[in-house]
Amino acid sequence: MKIYSLLFFVFFLSATICLAANDPTTSAPKKSNNQEKTYRSVEERRLLVALQEERINLQNEREDLADRKKSLKRLQDEVDKKLEELKQQRIQLEELLAEKDTQELKRVKDLSKMYEKMTAEKAARVFGTLEQDLAVSRYANHTITSSRGLSHSTTGKYQEYISRDCT
Repeated sequence: MKIYSLLFFVFFLSATICLAANDPTTSAPKKSNNQEKTYRSVEERRLLVALQEERINLQNEREDLADRKKSLKRLQDEVDKKLEELKQQRIQLEELLAEKDTQELKRVKDLSKMYEKMTAEKAARVFGTLEQDLAVSRYANHTITSSRGLSHSTTGKYQEYISRDCT
């Protein structure tokens, strides 16, 4: 019986060894692709290595280009945002200038009404002390209103007094 058990053990052991040798999961690890390749010549090996390096370089360049595209897109968005802000500020500035012009025109009209009530000599003296731009706009406004009731002789008196006081 001992012999049978010994034979059975040897048989079982040899069968296990044979199965393990044929099983791909228990076999020795395979070599990588680079190690498995056998090159026909040194030139072929050199060319394949050069191609592999070129692939790596191209991949790096693609990544760099993708990064640059992202950066350019971000910068473009910033520029668009700044342009929109400038447009808004420009519109706001134009509105403020229009409001200022309206207020200045109202002020000139109010002054014109006040000067119409003055005598020509007194108004001419006041014109002499005004800033030139304001005096010109006042005179232009008075000339326009003169057709509504003031005679040309009164307007001529203003001109005479102004020219006498300014020279």
